[in-house]
Amino acid sequence: MTFWRELENYLNDDQELKRRLKPFRTFCGGPCPYPGPGPYPPPNLAFDPTGWSRARGYPSSILIGRDLIQVDVEGRSVYTISLSEEGVFKVEMRPAKNPILEVALPIFLFKELVLGKHRVIWALSDPKVRVRHSNGISLSDWVTVLEIFACMQELVERRPDLWRIVEEDKL
Repeated sequence: MTFWRELENYLNDDQELKRRLKPFRTFCGGPCPYPGPGPYPPPNLAFDPTGWSRARGYPSSILIGRDLIQVDVEGRSVYTISLSEEGVFKVEMRPAKNPILEVALPIFLFKELVLGKHRVIWALSDPKVRVRHSNGISLSDWVTVLEIFACMQELVERRPDLWRIVEEDKL
């Protein structure tokens, strides 16, 4: 489980993921909404040239406190990547409860995905891969979920020992 433990540490240290999950403020002082359904308080009703008061979105990411990805490496194990209420990523060997993205793929394709032989979106589009997803997720949150797969690729690129573990199928 070395790869998965190291992935958990990498996700929690990744500055891009931290930035994406941290709510930020606009020049008007209000929260910048994540696009998607749901109300948020308008930043400033007196000055609204872009129509913010009529827009809808989430005031913060809806990924917090959820199971994000379930990766079912066929013939092996099921891993769940979740995000706690405190914003801490956890990787566990268990089925997910209502995940944002559920992926089932053969081991050879998982290895090729992690080793960067396929771009994430092309690997997930392969006919051998089964994908199920939640509806109503904002574009920003989808990018954050897919960033987790990019982090898998970055991790093995930076760590030759993990590259060998994945390559030699010792997950």
